[in-house]
Amino acid sequence: MRKVTLFFVFLPAVLLSQSNFSAAAYEQFLKENANKTAQQIITQYEPDAPYYNDRTDALLINDYAYLDSIEIKYGLTKDESAKLEKNHFVVSERLSFDCFGRAMHDIYQKDLPVLVTSDAILYALHFSYDRILFDIERTLLEKKLARVLDALYENLPALATTYADYSELSVSIEDVDIYITLAKSLLDDRLLPPHIAEKDVVDDLWNAIASEQMTFMPLFSERFRRLDFSQFTVRGHYTNEFWDINGKRTLGNYFKAMMWLGRMDFYLTPPPVGPDERPWSRDEIRRMMVGALLLNELLDLAGVRAELNEIDDIITFMVGESDNLTPTELSEVVANLGITPLAVFDESIYDLLQAELVSNVIYGQRIMSAFFIVDPYSNKPDELPVSFRLSGQRFIIDSYILANVVYDRIIFNNIKVWRPMPDPLDAMFVLGNDNALPLLKDQIEEYKYASQLEALRYLVDAYDQDFWDNSLYNVWLQGIRSLNPSEMATNVPYFMKTVAWQQQKLNTQLSSWTQLRHDNLLYAKQSYTGGTSCSYPHSFIEPYPKLFQSIATFAEKAQDQLLPLLGDNFWETYLLKQYFPKLKDVMLKLKALAEKESAGELFTEEEREWLKRMLFIDGMSGAPPFSGWYADLFYHLEQTPDGQYEGHDYLVADVHTQPTDRGGFVVGRVLHVGVGEVNMGIFLASSPSMNYQNMAYVGPVMSYYEKITENFKRHTDEEWAELVQEKKLPERPVWVNIYLTDEKGNARAAGPELPGVQFVATNVDNVITPLQIALRPNYPNPFNPSTMLTYILSSNARAKILIYNSLGQEIAVLVDRQHEPGEYTVEWNGQDFPSGLYFAKMYAGELQKTVKMMLIK
Repeated sequence: MRKVTLFFVFLPAVLLSQSNFSAAAYEQFLKENANKTAQQIITQYEPDAPYYNDRTDALLINDYAYLDSIEIKYGLTKDESAKLEKNHFVVSERLSFDCFGRAMHDIYQKDLPVLVTSDAILYALHFSYDRILFDIERTLLEKKLARVLDALYENLPALATTYADYSELSVSIEDVDIYITLAKSLLDDRLLPPHIAEKDVVDDLWNAIASEQMTFMPLFSERFRRLDFSQFTVRGHYTNEFWDINGKRTLGNYFKAMMWLGRMDFYLTPPPVGPDERPWSRDEIRRMMVGALLLNELLDLAGVRAELNEIDDIITFMVGESDNLTPTELSEVVANLGITPLAVFDESIYDLLQAELVSNVIYGQRIMSAFFIVDPYSNKPDELPVSFRLSGQRFIIDSYILANVVYDRIIFNNIKVWRPMPDPLDAMFVLGNDNALPLLKDQIEEYKYASQLEALRYLVDAYDQDFWDNSLYNVWLQGIRSLNPSEMATNVPYFMKTVAWQQQKLNTQLSSWTQLRHDNLLYAKQSYTGGTSCSYPHSFIEPYPKLFQSIATFAEKAQDQLLPLLGDNFWETYLLKQYFPKLKDVMLKLKALAEKESAGELFTEEEREWLKRMLFIDGMSGAPPFSGWYADLFYHLEQTPDGQYEGHDYLVADVHTQPTDRGGFVVGRVLHVGVGEVNMGIFLASSPSMNYQNMAYVGPVMSYYEKITENFKRHTDEEWAELVQEKKLPERPVWVNIYLTDEKGNARAAGPELPGVQFVATNVDNVITPLQIALRPNYPNPFNPSTMLTYILSSNARAKILIYNSLGQEIAVLVDRQHEPGEYTVEWNGQDFPSGLYFAKMYAGELQKTVKMMLIK
């Protein structure tokens, strides 16, 4: 029972503020799902309809237009052809490029049909987001931060003078001096002298930061703290060089200053301790509490609170809210309680402040992002301290997930389970991709964390749309979620119904997630345990309309909310005003075309011509820079490796840190996720631009990697690129082997696969065996007024499909007849029914299936 209660300590505060979230219902859910097994959770999340893992019919080249041309121009190997025949698609490392532009141009020059992949769209989103954030930091945030730190540093002596007669405050004023001096020194790239603190203390911290290692030393207390200065390794776009009035430089100094402000904190409640450590004393916490109050007071004395809030507003909109007590929140607490730094020495006032801080979940941390020794013998997770930072790193839901599936968050039969490192597939499942579960089966069985995954999934599913729209980070994450199998339309090509495709989409999701974490690694809080006739004759778009809608929402929100925060005082605002409307327009066009494919509608002549202008406006041959609609997806196109054939975009992000091994020895293992070369894929589908004739397409996809380093080593993009170019990358996750061939075009060793069934070709397409029925989720959903239901029978049977309202009353009979084996589609028109939740139920023999449908008028 204690486990259930303690889980509320770590609930994301935004959930508790939602009117539709019931803490009591969640507590009951935890009780009912405690100590769940791997097989139980995998069975619970089995797909509504099985995926295909084999076929009985042979692939005939003449059955697919352009397949003969693809085989000739790309020289498919025996193993590539075998995978293509089995899954109707194959991805090959033999056909690889350093960027999407080269890959797209290669297809264009070979006059082959193109598959507009979700990978290509998500890559453009990453590239543009990364450059937009870089420009905002370079032209706006860095300057604002410099003004804030200059004023704080200059006004620190005035703060000391104000309290000169109160000796009990002197050590906390010195702590504030250390905090500000080091922040400004990091931004200025030179060690400045403190005003009143001991120079040796500042020197020691400066040298520790420069070492970029885990360090055990005092900070704002006499007690030693475990400080992970490896996080100060400059990486991501902060190593990119640019020219300004100061010459050629990077944003490395800004990175370090913000890392200091984002990670170095003042504890306001006691942090967890190990069984051999003494608890933090009231005086130790009081010293930091007073330091936080004085630092917050200095913001007003220096007159920089408004400008600091402006920095926070921009980062909050881009990434999310800080995962700590903020200056605004501390000011509210101080005002409500009438507390001053001197008053905290009164024990009753100290207790009052402590009680207020622990009573409000909004003030607490939700992600363990520091090196704490925890109690292995306790049967509950250790509580994280309430801590104060000027510009704390941000709460991101995927980091929250990873932090809660490792030691000491996992408790099975009242015992803490040692799991040192999460798997990124954990995040994919909790974010809604049920296909990740079977691939995690061995780990779930070993580490007994099925109940933890289920609890986290409950929380994520409980978020309303406001949460997914509250930052550009979340909007991007929602775009990744739109590739979940539950979002897939029913009327899709065979290859999208295969086991191989489902695992390929995990590769896409994880690659885009890698780019998302890479672009935000400074702000996102990391978890710890932790003339000639070239053309695209035809195009097919991956039918994920919600992906395109998510990116259109991204553009709209940025246009409406980000631009006012930036103002009109720099050139990039003008560029962004041009970029966001174009991005939205292209996404809405792709969404409409994807919906047409799902509905089996033909593209118009105008739509076909627009698709042909993907790279070049005139639709003719040419060389970069590109001018077509794909170019409109890129902010600062002239800087892209795609547009100019210059460079690449290999990247890496560290996403979790394991400080020690099970015995308590410091190992500093860091989990990295990375993206390497662009691989080419061949796909078989019907053509919406050619009366749905069978056709072969070529399209580029991303390559995803994972790597664990030791001794707190954190890779930079430059180091990762060297590993790519020298062919020294680690092996890719083995679950990609089902659809991927290697650099020589050979099949890779078999890896874990999702459950699947054999496809049997008959006069009716897409039959399943063994004896089963399936009722796929309706599309569209929500809908108004009509929606389509696809159902499958594996043998002759009488089938019925009935519609029920939310009261369980039967309101319509859609199907009631004998069927041959096959796949069928039926439409339900809800024109005469009110908005609400409805259920479609399929009956065949003793079997039945149900799907939920939402009619919204």
